[in-house]
Amino acid sequence: MNLQLTAAELSLLVQSLKHCLGTCKHASEQGKDHPCDSCDAGRALLAKLEGVLKQTSSQGA
Repeated sequence: MNLQLTAAELSLLVQSLKHCLGTCKHASEQGKDHPCDSCDAGRALLAKLEGVLKQTSSQGA
């Protein structure tokens, strides 16, 4: 599957995912010693999106 996003849309997704991970109820209730599959997947996706965003911003410079 391919999805085309503008740099602004990608930036919004990154910001939203950071907020989601920062306010995760599972993490606050269970503590950081209890991994959450959704949070782990979210962190992996965040890293991937940030890499694409960085690459996109360096191409536009």
